[in-house]
Amino acid sequence: MAEFGKKLREAREQQGFSIEDVEEETKIRKLYIKALEDEEFSVLPPLVYANGFVKSYASFLNLNPEELSGEFKELVMQHEDFEELPPMPVTPPPKEPLMNKMPVRNIFLAAVFLIVAIWAGNFLVTYFTGDTDQPDVNKPPVEENRVEPPRQGENSTPAPVPPSVIDEFKLTVKIKPQQKSWILIKADGQEVYQGILTENQEQSFTAKDLLYIKAGNAGAVEIYINEKLQEPLGGVGEVWEKEFKNDDYRKQ
Repeated sequence: MAEFGKKLREAREQQGFSIEDVEEETKIRKLYIKALEDEEFSVLPPLVYANGFVKSYASFLNLNPEELSGEFKELVMQHEDFEELPPMPVTPPPKEPLMNKMPVRNIFLAAVFLIVAIWAGNFLVTYFTGDTDQPDVNKPPVEENRVEPPRQGENSTPAPVPPSVIDEFKLTVKIKPQQKSWILIKADGQEVYQGILTENQEQSFTAKDLLYIKAGNAGAVEIYINEKLQEPLGGVGEVWEKEFKNDDYRKQ
């Protein structure tokens, strides 16, 4: 196996990731991940897409994406059957507007017919409905129901008092890496962050019931829950994950 694919495979195995783990986190198909590691470039899509896969995979493994991208391009140029660009779609010629095909005489006749139809419609409506503007002299006047405001001293229903707002206790996590590390954060089952954080790049998130944290360089990441520093998830270079529940911190 050549150095390019070997470098990717060894980095993945050293960090404890399976090909299925990489597929789930990077959204790169398992077929393409294996093709990159085995250097089976005929399986890959055109270069513009495959090069993006290389950069994403390298960043996920904490490798230099630009360096691996350059190595990848040099290798694929040696393969005659590798496509640099996707095939261009064939665009059909624009259709001639329908109005351009219609003779001027037909347009004039259609306009005259439309004017006559509108005039005839107005005439028929006026003929059958008659004059509708005459007032109905036999219609009795409508009596207005006057609502008097309550007099001073009379009992009135007091306005309801809104219930007091109860502050909900929430979990707040602050991630503070001491070294470059891949991080995955889920709040109440929803993924809110996934990416690479470097030293002094802080990220904060809030959850109502449950926080899930997974770190690719666990020993180099400081985790604060509600401003309280937690024990490290694992050692430097190790991949660890942990859940933090609201009930465990509400009692503290």
